[in-house]
Amino acid sequence: MEPRAKKGRRSKTFFTSDVRLSLRAVLCLSLPLVIGFLVHQIGYGSLIDLGALWAVSQDGKDRWAMRRRRLRELAVMSAVGFICGAGIAYYVGSKWWEFILLGVLAVVAGVVEASRRSPQGMYFLAAAIIAVGIGFSGKIWQTPLCLFCGCLWVYVVALLMEQRTGRSDERQSLADGFGVLALYLSAIAKNEEAPLRQRTLRVLDIAQDIAGSEFDNKVDAEKTGVYQCLIVLLQVAELMTLYRIDRSNIDRRVIEALRSARLAVLQNSAKDAARYLSELSQKLEGELHTQHRTRIAGAFSPPQSSLITRSTFHPTLRPLPIRERLRFAVLLAGAILSAEIVGYVLHGIRSYWLALAVAFIFRPDQGPVLRRALSRSLGTAGGVAIAALVALSGNNTWLLIALCCLMAMGVPWAAQRSQLLTVLFFTPIVFVFISVAGPDQSLFVPRIVDTVLAAAIVMILDLFVWVHAPSMRPIRQYEAAQAATAAYIETDATVSPVERHSRRRGALRAVDNARSAIAREAMEFHPFHRYEGSLDERLADLDADIDRHTVALILRSQP
Repeated sequence: MEPRAKKGRRSKTFFTSDVRLSLRAVLCLSLPLVIGFLVHQIGYGSLIDLGALWAVSQDGKDRWAMRRRRLRELAVMSAVGFICGAGIAYYVGSKWWEFILLGVLAVVAGVVEASRRSPQGMYFLAAAIIAVGIGFSGKIWQTPLCLFCGCLWVYVVALLMEQRTGRSDERQSLADGFGVLALYLSAIAKNEEAPLRQRTLRVLDIAQDIAGSEFDNKVDAEKTGVYQCLIVLLQVAELMTLYRIDRSNIDRRVIEALRSARLAVLQNSAKDAARYLSELSQKLEGELHTQHRTRIAGAFSPPQSSLITRSTFHPTLRPLPIRERLRFAVLLAGAILSAEIVGYVLHGIRSYWLALAVAFIFRPDQGPVLRRALSRSLGTAGGVAIAALVALSGNNTWLLIALCCLMAMGVPWAAQRSQLLTVLFFTPIVFVFISVAGPDQSLFVPRIVDTVLAAAIVMILDLFVWVHAPSMRPIRQYEAAQAATAAYIETDATVSPVERHSRRRGALRAVDNARSAIAREAMEFHPFHRYEGSLDERLADLDADIDRHTVALILRSQP
């Protein structure tokens, strides 16, 4: 039985979430420039576009409830940051007092960043640095208003698109989950599942975060269908553990069922997909002849809708402890002050790019510092090279707008792949804003030099202080994995499916985070670096404990 797509559903598959993100970025970044040029207010257009660029960088495919809050807070924080910076530049006469007050703002930004609001704090600080750096004077309210409007413009466009396509993002995440499970089961049959394990965990985590971790008091039939499909997805994911232990019971029809489930979710409403999964469950129970036929059929059977209103999945992110947030804030302030002093010595009173680069590189737990520093330096160099080629043509306004559109189209794609590519696409857009305001040719080399110096400041600070938060280091992550595994092992067959799946996903994610922390530490050179090889074996033991308990639960909870 193949899923039947509703009429017209296939014609919309071109407009995937990735395509919509790119189109949204192009629209949001090009329109303010075009309008500003046509009404002879290109300066205000570029300022609005700067706010839009910051908001586009934080747009994505995660749940709208999270993006909505992030974009609104970003609009407010960037405007407030610029007001604070402009006030310092306007009312404070001493350059050293400017440095000190900017350090105070950096402490505030650091606390915000380390409190699971990294973009909001970063752009608050970036706006303040720009305002202080350009020595803003007069009409202080206009620029923050433009930044606010630029962020709000992206928010409004995203809201309008979300009202029409929000459910499709949830279905896409579920379809990706069924698709990766089909690939994973095929790999298990060939004893080649190891390379796919991490990808499978990541895709299932995304599906859980997008489709199931938000409680909604206004539950409708479609949301119920999304939730039922998610439970089926995680029930089938549990079966993968059983198949890894007993590969002889793998039936090709289960792989085909996963692929047809992917199409059913992708091409129909979630409500219809849940109904199809129920029919598929009955079909599998009648056709399969393996030892675990009933268990497989049960895994494909959606739960009762009464589960929907009682519980949801736990959020996957956890904030840093208060002490570690303050620690990060103080270190960030020290890095910003160092950058401001070095920039003042090199460039005089109009230097802000160096401190700005430090703010973008110095992030709370965004991967190895060395990698971030190199990505920022190489990406800036590449972006400057692209901007320089356009500058050679004379910086024709329409050519600059075309460059902005081209780079904006690639921003969502780049943001999902690496920081280097993200910076490579962002930098030419920034130079478009600089170019419409005046000559930019003399800024190319200094911007590269400042970025390299910023990278050096952060790496030197990390060398002696170790920027990485203590709770995110390998031994602490291993302890967190131990606790999550113990919580899962305490789960018995009487626990609700939602709680059981939440604990299992939490344990698997904690083990994966610990492995990532080990890999990250191995990439960093640090005087206090101490690689504990025994953690690898202990994490493997935790993995085995999770698998054994999963199999035990499957055998107990299903006939």
